[in-house]
Amino acid sequence: MYCKHCHKRIDQNIIICPYCGFNNSNDFEMGKTTELDLRLINGYKEPPNKHKANPKFIAVIAILLIGSALGITYLLRDSKANDETYYTTTTTNEITSTKAYSIGDFKFYYTPEFSKDNNTLYLKDNNSININYYVINDTEYYEILNNHETLDTALNTIDAKTYAEDGKYGYLIDYNNKKYHIVINYTSDISEEVQASINKILKSITVK
Repeated sequence: MYCKHCHKRIDQNIIICPYCGFNNSNDFEMGKTTELDLRLINGYKEPPNKHKANPKFIAVIAILLIGSALGITYLLRDSKANDETYYTTTTTNEITSTKAYSIGDFKFYYTPEFSKDNNTLYLKDNNSININYYVINDTEYYEILNNHETLDTALNTIDAKTYAEDGKYGYLIDYNNKKYHIVINYTSDISEEVQASINKILKSITVK
């Protein structure tokens, strides 16, 4: 017979090979056997990883997040544009008419129910209600101060002094070495709406 290890011819009655020392009574030599994986023999398959992310699922989530970010950006930008519109203001203190009246260093804006005649703005429905503008000299200015009890006030941002008499009241302004006298005449039946319009005209004063 032949040695199962070195394949040399040996006597049939010899168990131990005289050439390599292999014990021919064993089918396998200890330490040189191969361990068989029974799972592969029985058709065993590795279970899927429960924690492994699905690429399609990740793509859908990414698209949703990007879409949400773009939508929020658009809303914020639109909101900002609306805010800028809501806070738009005018420099005429709500005087809606574009008509203007100038005297000296100043400009006034007046409402449609008034009309202008030289240095006077008068109410169209009752010309006894009117606003008169004068440029006066120093003597006239101090004469009015001395003959009236005045109070410090302001028309818009212009410092002034005010006084009152029966059926009229007035303002004195000392600006840029010039003196101004504004007199408002009114009747006892003047309405609150007309009085409000007069106040808006006076407070629309701006420096030219």
